[in-house]
Amino acid sequence: MGCLLVGVVVFAHASDCTDQQAPQIKSNCSEQVFCLKNYDCSPQIIQLKVDATDDQTPTDQLDISYRLDLDDNGRINDTGHNKTLEGDFPPGKHRVYWTIRDLCGNVSQCDQYFTVKDCSKPKANCINGTSLDLPADQKITIEASDVSVFSHDNCALSNMGLQRNSINPSLPKVESLQFGCRDLGMQKVFLIVEDQSGHTSQCSTFVFIADPKENCEREGQRNLEAAQAGATQPAIKKATSHTSNLLSTPFHQQTDPSTAGYLQNTPNPFSANTTIHFYIPKPSKTTITIYNVSGHLIKRHTASYVEGVQQLSLPSELFPGPGFYICELSHPSGTLTHRMLRMDGKK
Repeated sequence: MGCLLVGVVVFAHASDCTDQQAPQIKSNCSEQVFCLKNYDCSPQIIQLKVDATDDQTPTDQLDISYRLDLDDNGRINDTGHNKTLEGDFPPGKHRVYWTIRDLCGNVSQCDQYFTVKDCSKPKANCINGTSLDLPADQKITIEASDVSVFSHDNCALSNMGLQRNSINPSLPKVESLQFGCRDLGMQKVFLIVEDQSGHTSQCSTFVFIADPKENCEREGQRNLEAAQAGATQPAIKKATSHTSNLLSTPFHQQTDPSTAGYLQNTPNPFSANTTIHFYIPKPSKTTITIYNVSGHLIKRHTASYVEGVQQLSLPSELFPGPGFYICELSHPSGTLTHRMLRMDGKK
C-alpha cells in the first residue's frame, strides 16, 4: 500500500544552519524630514519602511521588528514586528531601531532618525499705514502689535519686533520704536514676525508723524532762547546742538502763503479735485510727490518755478480711494510733507 506525501515543513535551527551571512539591508536608513500640515499644524501621515534580502532565507520569511523612541530620549514608546512603521507623530526628532533576523539567527540592524517639524514660514501682515500726532511731550511709542494686523503662523508665533528704515539682519529687532520731533513726516517701519521653529517673515508700512499743535517748534524755540541766554556756559552750548532741526532750516512749514515753507491743499478734506498751494523762496526746480500712507507712489511732478506762491491742481481720479495721502515737496531749501485726506464723497 502506497502513501501520499501531502507536504513537509522543515524549520531551521541555528545549530543546523551553515548560513553565516546576516541579511542585507536594501533601504536607506538615513534621516528623513516630515513637514507638519501648513494650515493647521497637524502632522502628516508618516510612513517609514525597511527592506532587506538574505542569501538563504526568503524575503517574506525574514523577521523584521522595530523599536520606536519618541524624542530620542532613550525610552522605547512602541515596538512591533513589521517592515513598515506608520502613524501620526508629534513635532520633534525621533529614532527608530530596525532589526532584521534570518532563519539562521543572523541579525542586521540600523538606527534611523526622522524629524517632524514646521516647514512653513509665518505670515507678517502690516497695517496700511497710519498717521500720528505728536503729543505735548513730543514722544510717540509704537509697539509691534500696533502695526500688525492678523499676522499669523500655521502653528504659533513666538515673537514680533520692529526695525526702522530697512531690514538689517545684523541688528536685533526691538519691541517698540519711539518717534519725536526729529522724525516728523514719513517714517518707514518694518515688522518682523517669528514662529516657534525660527522661521521669520516681514512686511513694511509707513508712519506719518505730524505736529499740528507745533509742540516741536515751541520746544525748539525755548531751547534756542535758553541757549542764547547762557551762551557762555559750555554745558548749555552742548545741549543746543540737539535743538530740533525744524529751527535749523528756513524751509520749516508755515501757514502764511507769503513765506518760505508754505505747503497746503484746498479743500482738505476733499472728495473732488484738490489744489496744492506752496511757496517758492527762489527760482529753482521743485518736485512734488504724492504717496499713499503705505508709501506707494501715486504721482511725481517736477518743474521749474519762479519765486512766489505756486499751485498744482490734482484731479480726484488720481487718488485710488478715500483715506490719507502724503504730499512731499522737495526744493533746494529743504523738504516739506503735508497730510491730505480724501473723503469718499457719498451722501
